[in-house]
Amino acid sequence: MGSAETRSGIYRTVEAANSAGIVRPILEADELEELESRGINPYYDKKDFSRELEKQAKANGVWLDNSYLDGKELLHDQKAKGTSENDIYRNEDGTFTKLNNLSYVRGTERHNNLAASIDRIETHNELFPNVAYTVEGFMQNKNGVPSLVLAQPEIIAERNATQEEISDCLKKIGFNLDGVRKWSNGHEVWSNGKYEIADARPANVLKGKNGELYFIDTIPHSVEYMTGQTHLN
Repeated sequence: MGSAETRSGIYRTVEAANSAGIVRPILEADELEELESRGINPYYDKKDFSRELEKQAKANGVWLDNSYLDGKELLHDQKAKGTSENDIYRNEDGTFTKLNNLSYVRGTERHNNLAASIDRIETHNELFPNVAYTVEGFMQNKNGVPSLVLAQPEIIAERNATQEEISDCLKKIGFNLDGVRKWSNGHEVWSNGKYEIADARPANVLKGKNGELYFIDTIPHSVEYMTGQTHLN
């Protein structure tokens, strides 16, 4: 998660901003139904959340200004490509920076909130240390959206992994397919009882020239966090 000071600032920011965005709109039943059918939480204002996140990140010393991207080459433009989360930059040393727009933060419920995003990163790092993230802080992406800034090591990839390779790898480390979860967007998850992984498919896993698989963009979570048995550190 980065230096001790950065980790502390990140956790303080998450704790303070996690419940921001709650609203109590006065809406008719048909209006509520319409919003919910479009996947919009009528009781949550993402703009309020974003304002509070930026405020708290600045107060805790983990807000980065635009100069942080100096010298970084934009490889993947999330908005232009129509993908859901990340602008991806190549750094001068060959490593990567991801600006995650927190699109998965959709409410204050455990499976939708900012803390869930941090649990996802911590779980990823535990399961896939060969491609672990470092959390650098928060900043606005090129579209003005407050985003989580992640650093990831260079990967010398040969190709995308096949589904068979991915499945074999997960089975070897104790995972089995175990149905759909509330947080998994309709995807069946792989589970080992402690951790769960969704969206483990070829587009999100690379095979390195060394033969290793690199799970670069799956959706992992800890069972403890998602079931409410524990809180983040």
